Amino acid sequence: MDAQLLVQTRRFAVASPAFICDDCPTSPADLARFPILQEVGTSESSLWLAKHGVCDAGQGGVTVLPGNLTLDAARMGQGIAVTAGVWVQADIDSGRLLKLFEDEEDFGYYIVTRAGVHRASLKAFRKWLRSQI
Repeated sequence: MDAQLLVQTRRFAVASPAFICDDCPTSPADLARFPILQEVGTSESSLWLAKHGVCDAGQGGVTVLPGNLTLDAARMGQGIAVTAGVWVQADIDSGRLLKLFEDEEDFGYYIVTRAGVHRASLKAFRKWLRSQI
């Protein structure tokens, strides 16, 4: 296999400023009392929550949604999402979302292909994929 780094980022816990209001969590453990928005088919947020000592995540409920709807729900004030910083940095910069907590470690998304000579169509796809980041 051939793996090429597509993007390196950190994980953020984010929420709408209107959702947090005056009840801003002071530690990741406080997130257990809030509704959690989780992307369907992934374990990134549950692993992040467990890593940060949020043992009873979901006291406030867990909603599982497709990736794009997870972030839309966070923007609309329906809960807290744990996601890659690269996907929400523009929202944070604009004030649509607040960064509540940030992982100290980087992680990455990779383009993984079979080793060897690649067809022109695969090369074009990889080039397009990099241009979208």
